[in-house]
Amino acid sequence: MLTAATAATPAWAQTPASEAESAGEIVVTAQKSEQRAQDVPLAVTAVSGEALAEAGATRIQDIAVAVPALQVDSLYGVPGAYGLTLRGITTGTQASSTVATYIDDVPIGSSGAFAAGNSAGLDLFPYDLERVEVLEGPQGTLYGASSMGGLVKYVTRTPSLTESRYQAGAELVTVDHGHSLGWTVRGAANLVVVPDQLAISISGTHQDVPGYVDNVAIGKRDVNQGTQDAVRGVIYWKPTDNFTLKASGLYNRSKFDGLALINVNAAGTPLFGKYTASKNRPEGFESETGLGSITADYDFGFATLTSITSLSDLRSRFRTDSSLTFRPIFGVDATFANDIKVKKFTEEVRLASPQTDLLHWLVGGFFTRERTQFKQLGLAFLPNSDTQPAGLSPLLDGTIPSRYREWALFANTTYNITDAWDIGGGIRYSRNSQRVSQTANGLLVGAPLNLPARTSSDSSVTYTLSTSYHVTKDAMLYGRISSGYRPGGPNFIVPGIPQSYEPDTLTNYEIGLKSDLFDRKVMLNLSAYYIDWRDIQLQGATPTNLSYIANGGKAISKGLQGTLNVRPAIGLTFGGSFAYTDTELKDDAPEVAGRAGDRLPLTPKWAGSLTADYDFDLGDDTRARLGLAWRYTGARDQYFPQSPRNRRLGNYSTLNLTAGVSTGPVDINLFVRNLTNKYDFTSWLTPNGATVLQPRTIGLSVDVDFR
Repeated sequence: MLTAATAATPAWAQTPASEAESAGEIVVTAQKSEQRAQDVPLAVTAVSGEALAEAGATRIQDIAVAVPALQVDSLYGVPGAYGLTLRGITTGTQASSTVATYIDDVPIGSSGAFAAGNSAGLDLFPYDLERVEVLEGPQGTLYGASSMGGLVKYVTRTPSLTESRYQAGAELVTVDHGHSLGWTVRGAANLVVVPDQLAISISGTHQDVPGYVDNVAIGKRDVNQGTQDAVRGVIYWKPTDNFTLKASGLYNRSKFDGLALINVNAAGTPLFGKYTASKNRPEGFESETGLGSITADYDFGFATLTSITSLSDLRSRFRTDSSLTFRPIFGVDATFANDIKVKKFTEEVRLASPQTDLLHWLVGGFFTRERTQFKQLGLAFLPNSDTQPAGLSPLLDGTIPSRYREWALFANTTYNITDAWDIGGGIRYSRNSQRVSQTANGLLVGAPLNLPARTSSDSSVTYTLSTSYHVTKDAMLYGRISSGYRPGGPNFIVPGIPQSYEPDTLTNYEIGLKSDLFDRKVMLNLSAYYIDWRDIQLQGATPTNLSYIANGGKAISKGLQGTLNVRPAIGLTFGGSFAYTDTELKDDAPEVAGRAGDRLPLTPKWAGSLTADYDFDLGDDTRARLGLAWRYTGARDQYFPQSPRNRRLGNYSTLNLTAGVSTGPVDINLFVRNLTNKYDFTSWLTPNGATVLQPRTIGLSVDVDFR
C-alpha cells in the first residue's frame, strides 16, 4: 500500500546504500543532495518504487493516494493527460503549469504558455523507479520556473555495479463495465560489465489498458481502451572513486482509441448511461516522450562538480468530437484534432560541498532552449458520413509555433549553528526570452490570420529562507519562507488586449514539525502555510475566440497538512494524512469570471487518506502482506463559480485493497482499486462532457527476480 514516507526502499537501489537507506528510512534529493526525508525543512512525500509495484500503481493518480494535497485533474480520462495542482495554486484555465515535473534532475514539458504545459502528464512504470518525490510549496530557488505550487520528481534507478540481476513479470487486469481483460508484460536486466566500474541496465514494459466507456452512436464498446509502452536504458561508469558518468535514455508511448468523456446534462445526469457516451466521430489520444540525458559527477574532496545535459522530445495528439454542439447549429458533425510538440534542451552545472560540512553550500547555473508547436484542425462532416461539406470545412486550421530560452544562476546554503539548530537560504536569478507567431483560417476565424511574430523577455528573482531546530534527536521544528514564479510572455497584436503579460509570483510562509516518536514507532509530521499569489496569469478570449493571457490581481491560499504513521507491532502499520486548503481570490478576475471572495477552482477544502498494512512471515522464506487505503476528496468547482462553464464536483471517497505473497524469487500481488465501485465525477471540462471514477479494477501480477 502507498504509505507516505515509510515504504521500504526498493531492492534495486544503487549499492552501497547510504546509512539512512540501510536503516529502512526514506532518502530524498529534494534539495539536490541526499537527505533523510525527516531532516528536510519542507513538506515532502516520498513513495518507493517497490510500494508502487505492490499496489499496481502506474499513474500519477495512484501516487496521489499518499499525498492528499496533490490534486490530479484527469482531462480526458486516459493516462498521459493530467492537470496537477498543489496547495490550491490554479485558476482552472491556466495555459502553463504551476506544478513542475522532473525526471531525476531534468525538467520535463514546456516552460512557456503556448504548448498546453498545464495538461502534459507523465506516467513512469515501477520497474524504472527508485521512488517518487512530491515537494509541496514553491521550489523556485533550486528548480526554477513553473514550480510555484510544488514539484513532482521521478527518481529513477541507477544500475548496480556489484550484482547482475534480471526481473520479469506479467499482470492481468479487469475493470467493471469493461468487456476485455487488460494485460502487462515487463522485464528488466542489470548487467555488471566490469565489477565496481561499469554496469548497464535496460527495462521495458507493454501494457494493454482495458476500457470501460461505450459509444452508443457508433456501436463500439470500451472506446477508451489503449496501449502503453516504455523502454529505458542506462550506462553507469565509475572508473575512479572520484568520477561517475551516467548516460540514460527512455521512450514512453501511450495510444488510446477513444476518450473516457461521458455525456451529461447540466444537472449532472448521464444522458446515455453511467459509462456511456454518444460521439458521432471517433476520438483518441496519443502521447510520446523521448528523453536522453548525461550526468557526470567529479568529487574534488572539498566539493562535487555535477553536469546534467538533456534533450527531450514530447508530442501529444488528441481528437475530440463536437458534433453535439455543431449539429444543432450547422447541421454537421465536427471534430477538432490537436497536435502539440515540444523539443527541449537543458544544461545544469553545479558545485556542492559535502552534506556533512558545518557549512553546506551549492552554487550553479542552468540553461534551457525549447521549441514548441501547437496545431489545431477542426473539420466538418455531413452527418453519418466522411464527406466534408463545401464551404464549411475546415472550421479551423491554426498553428502556433513558439521559442523559449532561459538562463539562471542559483545558490543555496545551510549553516549548522549547533548540532540541533540549522539556518539556510538560497537565491536564484532567472532571465528568459520568448518568440511566438500564429496563422489561422477557417469558418470560425473569418478572415485568415497571419499574425506577425511577437517577442518578450523578463527576469525574476526567487529566494528561500529556512531554519530548523531539533527539539530532540527525533523531533524537528522548522520554518520556511520561499518564493516561486511563472514566466511572462508575448500576446498577439489584437486591439484591446495587452501586448505582453508579466510573470506571476507567490511567496509561501510555512512552519512545520517532523517527528519520530516512541522509539520510531510513531511518525508525526505537521505543516501550516500561508501563500500570497500576485499578478495572477489569467487566460481569456476575444470575441473572435482568440486566446490571450493577462495579469490579474491577488489570491491567497492557506492550509494545514498532517501525516501520522503508527507501527504498534512488527509488520503492522496504520497511517493517516489530511490536507486542509482554504483559497480565496482577492480581486475580480473578469477574464475567467472570477469575483473577489471566490474559492480557487479544482481544490477541495478537505482531502485525506487512511491506510493499514500488515506484513507477516509464513515461514520457509515466504512472507505475506495485506493493505487497505481509503482516500477522501472534498467538493470543488471545475471553474470559478460565476463561469457559465462551471460545474460543481461533489465529494467522494474510494477504497483500495492490496494483498501479496513473496516466496524466494517470486512475488505475487493482488490489487483492487475502487473496491466499493464508487461512481462520481472527477472532472467536468465542458457543459456536456465529464470524466468519472474508474470502476472497480482488479489486478493480479507475478514477478520473478533472477540472480
